[in-house]
Amino acid sequence: MKDTKYQKFNISINIGDKPYKVFDLQIQPEDTTDGVPFYICETNGVEISRLRKDEKNQWEQIWGDLDTRTINNIGKAIEMHDSSRF
Repeated sequence: MKDTKYQKFNISINIGDKPYKVFDLQIQPEDTTDGVPFYICETNGVEISRLRKDEKNQWEQIWGDLDTRTINNIGKAIEMHDSSRF
């Protein structure tokens, strides 16, 4: 059986403050040396952000220029995807 822990997956998410603007994102989980995964977020093949959870279990952006609301929305979608795999 193939390990799906770090396979790319897709989500649709609102980015920014305009509720009618929905983007399809490709999310690529990656491992780190400290064991906390980060997530590369791309749209149309262009990387727009890298996210991970901080020590307080809050989503943070380690690369990119997304607003806090968008970061949290993407984080929630990642959590929903991860929880649906088990």
